[in-house]
Amino acid sequence: MAKTTTTVIYPAVGFCGSTNCIRVYDKSLEEVRAMGRTDRERFDLAVEVKSSFLRAVSLPEVRPEDIPALYLAPWSKVSAY
Repeated sequence: MAKTTTTVIYPAVGFCGSTNCIRVYDKSLEEVRAMGRTDRERFDLAVEVKSSFLRAVSLPEVRPEDIPALYLAPWSKVSAY
């Protein structure tokens, strides 16, 4: 069984209007949310999700099913939220 931890993620604008999910390992949830929001990143929508250390991987990986549905929407919907 894989070792699990929590990771802070937030949405950011991606290529051609898509939404990227950015992982943060060195800050707490409160620190990321305090950064506010910009045209390209939504730090205020940061959440903690479960992540796992998989074999031969040094950083924890977030499974697609653990990512909030809003982060999978086009950037136009995320930025309007």
